[in-house]
Amino acid sequence: TLKNLSCVFRRQGKLNKALEYLINAKEIAVRLNKNEPSAITYLNLCAVYSQLGEHQKAFDCAKNAIIYCQEDLIDFKSLNKVEQLTGVNFAKLKEKVTFLAIAYYNLAAVSYTHLTLPTIYSVQISVVAVLLKK
Repeated sequence: TLKNLSCVFRRQGKLNKALEYLINAKEIAVRLNKNEPSAITYLNLCAVYSQLGEHQKAFDCAKNAIIYCQEDLIDFKSLNKVEQLTGVNFAKLKEKVTFLAIAYYNLAAVSYTHLTLPTIYSVQISVVAVLLKK
């Protein structure tokens, strides 16, 4: 897939090529599914933008990843009662929680390392707002 190819280019240090593939993957996801791209796409975009020194864009992608991870977990919860979490369902839940943890880590890493304090405070406020909304 385009996301997988972007990871290969990123590992090779071809960051602009990786970014190109991720942006194409995001645009195709929107066109085909008529919805937003996956949290994984935003996590990958965050990593590439950060490596390119585009920290505000990396920050924005990390925020989007958090939102989509949370939505995935809410959707998963509504489809699968906690009592029914066995085998495959539990593995999927664990994966979704792991992606959410990575997204929060990326958000913190970018904001505390590269952005200003007002930006950090706005992150805390926006994350709380998203949590209250759900």
